[in-house]
Amino acid sequence: MEYSKKEIIEFLTEGAQNLTSWYVDRPVEVIELGPEGAWTTGQHLLHMIKSTKPLAVGIGYPRLILRLKFGKVTALGLGYEELVKKYTDAISAGG
Repeated sequence: MEYSKKEIIEFLTEGAQNLTSWYVDRPVEVIELGPEGAWTTGQHLLHMIKSTKPLAVGIGYPRLILRLKFGKVTALGLGYEELVKKYTDAISAGG
């Protein structure tokens, strides 16, 4: 399934609002804690901010600029549901 730019922006905005609400409802101690040798909850948040910032900037560019910078899409990526399944399968397998 292909999504429009507007649908993607709405989906990401809703996700960001839900995530923000989740973090705001947590005590600071929870944000600073994490399993031994793994990222804390706060470090996960920082990673998500750093990894989605370029997407937020790029989604504002016209398609022509993106095509000139990155080339033409030659293969369709996975749909959202397929991507989530692949991710959860990898996590269940210990990835």
